Amino acid sequence: MKKALPRSLKPEKREILKKITDLILEKVPNIQMIILFGSYTRGNYVEYDERKDFGVYTVFRSDFDLLILLDTEIKDGIKNKIHKAANACLNIKGNHTATELVALEVDTFNRYLSEG
Repeated sequence: MKKALPRSLKPEKREILKKITDLILEKVPNIQMIILFGSYTRGNYVEYDERKDFGVYTVFRSDFDLLILLDTEIKDGIKNKIHKAANACLNIKGNHTATELVALEVDTFNRYLSEG
């Protein structure tokens, strides 16, 4: 398993991701692992795209997709802490990237992997 961030990430994105993971680890108990996935892992993320299509201006920017693996059952209290952590990520100084948090129990994740 990789423990390093993709080389395609700019230093400022690496710094923000470090702050985000530290914040999540502080706010959510029983975390076994945090996994970055999606466009930031593939290297095809969009920092900022603005265009006008059919007379309508749209703005798009990729978010950080993070899978949180927990060693405990995910009940309402944990869900609430995860939701609060995701919101707090937006308040990190210098962060202009939304964070999408997906939480699974480790056993569930391993079952999904074994099932394909």
